[in-house]
Amino acid sequence: MDAFEEFTQQLQELETQLAYVKLHTQPPVKIKTVTQSLEAPDQQKLSEVLARYKALYQRSASDAEAKIATLDAQAILNAASGSGVSSPAYTRVYQGKGKAKA
Repeated sequence: MDAFEEFTQQLQELETQLAYVKLHTQPPVKIKTVTQSLEAPDQQKLSEVLARYKALYQRSASDAEAKIATLDAQAILNAASGSGVSSPAYTRVYQGKGKAKA
């Protein structure tokens, strides 16, 4: 078994709360993670968090389609590029017409 297969096997057989961590050029190190409580969350707080999340980040399909219909795609592209150029930066780079901003 080569080193890659051996390491893959070790990863698949890791016990609960064990993990490998690798930083930059350092070799991977096996660590034990923190213990998490198995206690059930307070249902009232959970309901509040889920309702807030839904209000902020989720829309019905009809609401999403209505919002999309109000968007001006060309204006969004122009604002995103900052230069009034309508094509995305990656297309301009590959066509040799400019550099993408990082």
